[in-house]
Amino acid sequence: MEKSTSTATPTSSLPLPTGAAADQRSSPAMDLDNPPVPSRPHVGGAQVAPSDPSARGRKRGLEGNLKVENSNYYKMRLLVKDLRPHVLEVLRAPDFRNCKASIEIQEKMKLLVQLYQEMIGQTPKLEKSTKTESLSNGKALNPAPESSTTDNKHNNSVVGDDKVVGGSAFGWNFVTYGGTDAVYCGLSKEEYRTSHPIVQAEAHPNDPAQPTSFSLLPPLVSDHQQAENMANSASGMHVNDECKLKFLELKAKRNYRFIVFKIDEKAQQVMIEMVGNPEKTYDDFTKCMPENECRYAVYDFDFTTPENCQKSKIFFIAWSPDTSRVRSKMLYASSKDRFKRELDGIQVELQATDPSEMSLDIIKGRRENPKRRKETVYVGCGAGFGGDRPVAALKLLQRVEEINYLVLECLAERTLADRWLSMSSRGDGYDPRVSEWMSLLLPLAVEKGTCIITNMGAIDPLGAQKKVLEVATDLGLTISVAVAHELHSETGSGSSFGDQYCSDGGASTYIGAAPIVECLEKYQPDVIITSRVADAALFLAPMVYELGWNWNDLELLAQGTLAGHLLECGCQLTGGYFMHPGDQYRDMDFPLLQDLSLPYAEIGYDGKVCVLKAEGSGGILNTSTCAEQLLYEIADPSAYITPDVVIDIQDVSFLPLSDFKVQCIGAKPSANTSVPEKLLRLIPKECGWKGWGEISYGGHGSIQRAKASELLVRSWMEETVPGVDNCIISYVIGLDSLKAASNGAESSWNSCGDIRLRMDGLFKLKEHAVQLTKEFTALYTNGPAGGGGISTGHKMEIVLEKRLVSRESVMWKTGIEHTNTSESETPEHHFPVAREKRGKTSTDSQNILTKRGDQWTDSSGVHRSPAPYGQKIPLYSVAHSRAGDKGNDINFSLIPHCPPDIERLKLIITPQWVKNVMSVLLSTSSFMEMEAKVPVDENVSVEIYDVKGIHALNVVVRNVLDGGVNCSRRIDRHGKTISDLILCQQVVL
Repeated sequence: MEKSTSTATPTSSLPLPTGAAADQRSSPAMDLDNPPVPSRPHVGGAQVAPSDPSARGRKRGLEGNLKVENSNYYKMRLLVKDLRPHVLEVLRAPDFRNCKASIEIQEKMKLLVQLYQEMIGQTPKLEKSTKTESLSNGKALNPAPESSTTDNKHNNSVVGDDKVVGGSAFGWNFVTYGGTDAVYCGLSKEEYRTSHPIVQAEAHPNDPAQPTSFSLLPPLVSDHQQAENMANSASGMHVNDECKLKFLELKAKRNYRFIVFKIDEKAQQVMIEMVGNPEKTYDDFTKCMPENECRYAVYDFDFTTPENCQKSKIFFIAWSPDTSRVRSKMLYASSKDRFKRELDGIQVELQATDPSEMSLDIIKGRRENPKRRKETVYVGCGAGFGGDRPVAALKLLQRVEEINYLVLECLAERTLADRWLSMSSRGDGYDPRVSEWMSLLLPLAVEKGTCIITNMGAIDPLGAQKKVLEVATDLGLTISVAVAHELHSETGSGSSFGDQYCSDGGASTYIGAAPIVECLEKYQPDVIITSRVADAALFLAPMVYELGWNWNDLELLAQGTLAGHLLECGCQLTGGYFMHPGDQYRDMDFPLLQDLSLPYAEIGYDGKVCVLKAEGSGGILNTSTCAEQLLYEIADPSAYITPDVVIDIQDVSFLPLSDFKVQCIGAKPSANTSVPEKLLRLIPKECGWKGWGEISYGGHGSIQRAKASELLVRSWMEETVPGVDNCIISYVIGLDSLKAASNGAESSWNSCGDIRLRMDGLFKLKEHAVQLTKEFTALYTNGPAGGGGISTGHKMEIVLEKRLVSRESVMWKTGIEHTNTSESETPEHHFPVAREKRGKTSTDSQNILTKRGDQWTDSSGVHRSPAPYGQKIPLYSVAHSRAGDKGNDINFSLIPHCPPDIERLKLIITPQWVKNVMSVLLSTSSFMEMEAKVPVDENVSVEIYDVKGIHALNVVVRNVLDGGVNCSRRIDRHGKTISDLILCQQVVL
């Protein structure tokens, strides 16, 4: 087993034609480095002038002859000429598959094939097109009628009635007749070289630098050498014999750790620049790569798997830094395949443009010869968090026949901490609902051949594997269950509670898709159970496996990660957590909410991504739901970090294709760092003991009684445990517990008739937390009148400390177990939800925006006019939002209903504005004087990002969640209601 390595990084440039032929036939735009113009040999300082047409390096122009201009050959030449600028544009475009130049190339290639088929007498099989192509000479291109066959008579004239003569640097030496292959005449290339020997200077006997005489050197070569020379001529490069010999020594005798090769452009051959002894390290090797020049290299990589098994791979590395000359990049790219053929035994190829793309973790994780198993794969989300609904996952399986993989994403920081607490007290270290989920889903999943992937293993994936096998045995199913979990390099294993496995010290590292891909490649299991795998990686893994992607296909990995990010929270993509009665843009009928469909994605091998919901289901899938989920739990949208790839989602956009399908476009690797250098590790630590109490008051003066109760409890605590008052916060449920009111709104304190006071304290000692519950309970007989419904509690809280660790320190292991049940024992199963497709639910989910004047309209007929100018209005009427948390930080999106409003929002939503609005969250009591302004914590910071693809803002607020979800004393630990705190603010645009 190899160490965990997230991704391999990319190749950046495509192979380009180079060499003499490319120089002769390229347009001037190709000479990006201004290469010197080749000249004829000099004799005695004088340049030899060309004496015949063969001395010229270009074909003779054919313009001006009507018969030639009407021929297919002439039109084909013009088409090829027209292709050149489009090819250059494609080479420069990041999204080369979808750019306009790529489409133009495809169209012109179709015409080129059609003209060629007509010229050789075949009937073209292309569709008729009403589009008229224009050539570079300004004339329209219409397919010519089929040429008639003519005699094979020819002469040395340039053009005849039924033939076209072609030429090269060696003379006009071939003729093409209609309907036939080319007939060659005149001198062949070899005959020309023999009759025009190279004039080479001999050294002066006294001064080798001064030539004094010349000799004629006829080509005296063996048949073998002639064949090799022809191969070298085809690639434009010769391979020095020493390169082959040294590589054989590296492969067979292991005399070297690495070899670095360079191209000698003057000698037109690949030569050895440097060799590294076996004692050299990978760091020594990377230091040998020049910063601004291209190179080839081979590296013999040895490593030990977690099972103590020795492995070795020979890597071929094409080093082409961004800062190197364009001509050099082209030369190395065009000669690479020819050179590789000489090195028999290379196992893996890697292309790199900067050091991060050839880091050691990429070398370790590189897939060997990935196989494309499908053109398109369908990956569904069965659960978006640990409390999701299993029956919804079953409905998705029943309604969507084509789903290949179903992902149950049930692990978060809160649930991870809970599993650690449970296991430390002899409970389960895996999700206790795994039996419930598998009992319901396994029968249909096995029948359909759908693989289930889940992180329910938490910190005890082997325990979860055992439980799933037990469930399958009880159901009479024969299945295989694989596990992929982290190991720790210090011990090579995890810790254990009795006979239970868990990660060492409870630490969990966010690992990528590689362990799941290995499970799929080695075992093809029915179920895969993991430990703390990154959410998006759970979905990315089956794409990598099925579509033949490699770890350096970063453009593809970025699109796949985008799909995983959109799917990972389940119904939040398809209308869940979106409905908002009273908001004309987000209101939806209750039946649509009642019949939500979990989402799934359709991913093509070329990176095309569409997200879908079950046809005929409820919910909503449109640009608004996709935009909210795109920015959910995101910090910097130009660098969304996952273990496999760092992606840039600033330019992501969404194209609705129907009311249940949306195409997702524009994810790309981050420009700064495409693969993270380190991985995030979570380590559970005790952060103290929490104690809490609640009491309700109703009727006249309820708020004043709640205030008196809070002051009493605080004073009693100060009597018994002095100095802990700052550990306690309080709020009134039904009044201000969520702080979701505008700072400028009128207070409703005097009109509240039913409230509930809650006090929370986080203490270092358990006895202090217990003391708070005792003092709170004393309100029954010692507090204000009419209080009731007291509830109290205390518990130890765990915080997950975050550390960045090197990839080399992270190892993982995979394994497989099977049930022993025979197929004859499999019982018949009855499913609680009908498997036939339901009738289509009426929905207005299509959300294609069109503009007429200043007004934007979606397909449901809702007009999206720009917000009024100069009026005080709530942000609700301008934008929608969703908040997400990461540790002690929170982010919220602001997505305007009418896209042009984003420019005016940028003027209002500033860091200081955000700090002022969020300051209410820092209050420790509901009963501070209303006039008193809550000071803003100096540790609180605000970042605002412009997300151009969806015309939105992403706002990140650091250190504002009272320690984060695992230790916060607030009723809304995640800060999810903060989006409404923002939207209720009054603004003037």
